Amino acid sequence: MRRPSTQHRQQKVLRADMCRVVSGILLVLTLGWGLEKPAIAQGESDSNEAELSLSWQAVTATNKSPFAVLEGDRLQDVRRNLSSAQLHAELKRTFQIFVVEDGKRAQDAVLSKLRRTETTWELHPRFRLEEGLTYDVVLMKGALSPTVEINRRLQLAPKEQEKPTQLVGIFPSDTAIPENLLRCYLLFDAPMSRGHATKSVRLLDSDGREVDLPFLELEDELWNGSLTRLTLLLDPARVKRGLKPNLDEGRALEAGKRYQLVIDQQWPDATGRPLSEGLTREWRIQPADYTQPNLKQWRIQSPRANTRNRLTIEFDSSMDFALANRMIRITDAEGNSLKGESRLDQHETIWHWQPEVKWEAKTYTVVVDSRLADACGNSFRKPFEVIDPPSFGASPSKLLKLRFEVTAQD
Repeated sequence: MRRPSTQHRQQKVLRADMCRVVSGILLVLTLGWGLEKPAIAQGESDSNEAELSLSWQAVTATNKSPFAVLEGDRLQDVRRNLSSAQLHAELKRTFQIFVVEDGKRAQDAVLSKLRRTETTWELHPRFRLEEGLTYDVVLMKGALSPTVEINRRLQLAPKEQEKPTQLVGIFPSDTAIPENLLRCYLLFDAPMSRGHATKSVRLLDSDGREVDLPFLELEDELWNGSLTRLTLLLDPARVKRGLKPNLDEGRALEAGKRYQLVIDQQWPDATGRPLSEGLTREWRIQPADYTQPNLKQWRIQSPRANTRNRLTIEFDSSMDFALANRMIRITDAEGNSLKGESRLDQHETIWHWQPEVKWEAKTYTVVVDSRLADACGNSFRKPFEVIDPPSFGASPSKLLKLRFEVTAQD
């Protein structure tokens, strides 16, 4: 066999070197793609979700509030199957921003506007996001992300306070309190610090003596997401009769007696500064309340059409402050939830709701979650403590409905 020439051997070596170089380039490209491939917020994903990126953009000179950006190759793929109008409608349904409170997302999304750029979709809140609150931007399951939900969380720093934080509300707001009170709330006008409630809140009897352990001591205090509302639970085992703590120690509150709820001024807010002032609330203790709320006894004052006047509902009894603001909503005849603001009045016996748009002359519905309860824990579903059989049965549905008519002005 003839030996290969020197020129032939040189060409063979050159081809081998070129193959090694090309293989190295392909390896680098493969590793680079693996590093740059965007990750999603939760769970495993297939190739579709991995081609999407969800992020928050900071405040700029032209954007006064943070906004969310959705981008990635998956958007281009979907555009081949959906028209611009269809993709816009899909994103309006699945691409939304929510306030996060107590670790849970609010039921209604933040009012936002979609904007399309050459390669991305942006979601701009219509109103400036509030300092100290937590928000989730979410891409729900749909055409863009068929198998998993994608989300990104944003926690805004508390706003710098020029004045000391104030305690602006104690709920129940009435001074006449049932002896089986289960929950009360402290409302502040700025974020507070965690871990100081036990030594900053005291309950004194009529002789000025401190009541021993009236509130349930929890490892994690029950703050809302913005650290502006604290839930104080009176120990349920002492409230409910027949349980050993109740038999041994009795209720922290006794009917016919007077107490003082004392809030210490030295309670530090989120910046470490004390409150502007302390506060003392007098409580006159009434007999226990075991009565469930009754929707049939609610009275509605309907607004007029073509106005943004308030809807007013008078409850049959005082409702739990936090639950009443969260578990009542208004829907139209098609079942769509309406946007608006609620406010409680008259010691939590009156509920006002003002819509963002004008009322129309048609039927609306008040939708009430049956878990709504009074401050003693008596809900539509069941009383906190059963004494006698209830006079009416709780609805088997989790949603109770009360319809009302809005008519044209005379």
